[in-house]
Parts: sequence; C-alpha cells; structure tokens
Amino acid sequence: MTAPIAGRERPSRSSPTAEALAARAAGRAAAKHRRLAARQSLVNPETPTLISENHLTEFEYALAAHKDIRTVRRHRALRIGPPWAKIGRSVFYPKDGILNYLREQAMRPCRRRGRVA
Repeated sequence: MTAPIAGRERPSRSSPTAEALAARAAGRAAAKHRRLAARQSLVNPETPTLISENHLTEFEYALAAHKDIRTVRRHRALRIGPPWAKIGRSVFYPKDGILNYLREQAMRPCRRRGRVA
C-alpha cells in the first residue's frame, strides 16, 4: 500500500462541476472550428481542379453538404449518397449527380389530418 505524498491533496473523484463541463464544451467547439478552418484552407476556389466546372472534390462536397469529411467518406464506403468518381487518389462528385440525389431525397408533405377546408 502506498502512502499519500506529503503536501499534496488527493484528487477528488466527484462528478465534474458546471464550469468544468462548460470548459470541455468550449474546447470541443474550438476544436471543431479548427477542423473546419483546416478543411476550408484545403479548398481554394481560385485553384482549378482537373474537372472543376462540372465536379466537386470530396472536400468541396463536404463543405457544401455541411458534413464532416469522415462522414462523407463513410457514406461513400457504405454506398450512401450521390454518385462519385475516383481519379487516382482524388474523389470527385458530379454536380448533376448531387442535384439528382437531392431531388430523390426530397420528401413530399403529407396531407393534413382533420377537417378539409
């Protein structure tokens, strides 16, 4: 059995305080902001890609869809989402394919229940 170190208090094992939880949340938000900024720095609209007129890179698609790049890659692996093409290691999404995919995903509102006016 080890003896406690002289002059030091033992850390408490109680649940975190509201301030600690707020600090963690702020840290996570800052980390997410840094990831988004890093992703946006990878996408430079002034730099033309090989087929930039009709296609988006996977980073551009992730930004446009408001999704994390890992989510886009996971969806591609699961065959979810718009069609894509791979040239070498680069992945491209055709703009027409994205629009068609969004049209297919559109939900029609259901009829209102109750009295018909």
